[in-house]
Amino acid sequence: MNPFSKPPHTLLAMGLAFVAVSAVAQSLTPLVPVDGTAASPWRFVGFPKSKADIPPTRFELAEVQGERALKVSTRASYGTWVHDLPNANPGRLQWRWRLDQPLTGGKGALLGQWQTESRDVAADFSSLFADEIPTGAAVPQVRAVLIGADSDNTGAESVAWLKSLTWTH
Repeated sequence: MNPFSKPPHTLLAMGLAFVAVSAVAQSLTPLVPVDGTAASPWRFVGFPKSKADIPPTRFELAEVQGERALKVSTRASYGTWVHDLPNANPGRLQWRWRLDQPLTGGKGALLGQWQTESRDVAADFSSLFADEIPTGAAVPQVRAVLIGADSDNTGAESVAWLKSLTWTH
């Protein structure tokens, strides 16, 4: 099964879920802290300049419909927003997201409307990588949360928002 044949919102879910998360919700620093300051454990990771000079995707705290959220903007760019965490057993990852511009080749996402996602990380990993897990082996522990957005291959622009990212058992 090719995981990249999934719809864009499913790929976003897989990208968030498989790169990893923490064992308890309180150890995952909020994307948008109550005091409105930048979430310091989160860090930007771009494409290595030695490979290509690709502009960075923008990750910024902003307001949409009167609510604070993480705004993710691409313009022929690439980038990830990463939160490193200690190894933890997989749980359930939940978040809310919305798109303000259609994705190139994207289908089914309602523009300007908040969507709620909830994924069982272990079940998704087992489903997508069953042929790579030895029989009877446990799903690997997770080490980080990664939020990614890129449009370097298409040269397109997009604006998306993310909030209420939580990890539970």
